[in-house]
Amino acid sequence: MMTAWYLHRRVLPPTWTDLLACAAIILPATALIVIQPDLGTGLLVVASGAFVVFLAGMHWWRIALFAGLGLAAIPAAWPFLRDYQRDRVLMLFNPEADPLGAGWNIIQSKIAIGSGGLTGKGFGQGSQAHLQFLPEQTTDFIFAVLAEEFGWVGVMVTLALYLFVVGRCLWIAAESRETYGRLLAGALGLAFFVYVFINGGMIAGLLPVVGAPMPLLSYGGTSAVILLAGFGMVMLVDWLQRWVADLVSVRLGGRVRFFPARSTQLQALAKRCSIAAASNCYNEFVRIRRVAQHPLNARLMLEDMLMRYARTFTGSQR
Repeated sequence: MMTAWYLHRRVLPPTWTDLLACAAIILPATALIVIQPDLGTGLLVVASGAFVVFLAGMHWWRIALFAGLGLAAIPAAWPFLRDYQRDRVLMLFNPEADPLGAGWNIIQSKIAIGSGGLTGKGFGQGSQAHLQFLPEQTTDFIFAVLAEEFGWVGVMVTLALYLFVVGRCLWIAAESRETYGRLLAGALGLAFFVYVFINGGMIAGLLPVVGAPMPLLSYGGTSAVILLAGFGMVMLVDWLQRWVADLVSVRLGGRVRFFPARSTQLQALAKRCSIAAASNCYNEFVRIRRVAQHPLNARLMLEDMLMRYARTFTGSQR
């Protein structure tokens, strides 16, 4: 949120100065998490901030540069990892090397997934979880329990629901007329996807074991509260862009599309705005379409114009 707040006031795409400012926002919180130690969550925080910068229109060559630097830093960071962190990485490639120790979690998770088959063993009938073979079956490895009890069908249905949520967040971000709303909704949707991807890859033995819960499935009140609060902010972004769209439409003589039940309130609010505001809005729209050479520049200029026009409505309401 802080990164989106900073960037929405800047001229986009972000410059090197903006990237340094974003790093100053993201890295202190990441450092506090890493020294806990909780490297997995720290990397997820970095990813969440990076999504905001990516959605702000950072150039692809800069993305490739930072990705290359990140990959090059992996060998250099290896000596600084703790012993248990190294074991998690090594067990990813050969969990059978320590089947009763560091490799136990991955092995038992794979057994649970494979034993579920196509349709699963049935609700409450999974042996790996109920016989205590699968560790952390209510938190980090709950998706393996779901795979064992509901099988491939249950996994696909769950992943389809997750993808629907992510797609809806990205759709709201794409439809948002305001930079802050677009960055916030898009970053929250992508962060949600990363949590699902990492937890799913972890229980399938494709990624190292980290303490990343499966969103809305893993036990824990804090995780659910944070996720639902994030979804609430995404819904607010959608509501605000629909409300502003209806205000502009009514003031320019159009119809109410999104809030027909509040058409009377919208019309009364729109009448308080001067005709000059509507005329200026239209004239500026025509000018932007004429002078903007790049689609991204046109989109940013239109967003700025619409938000200034929306503030005209807000000021007239007061």
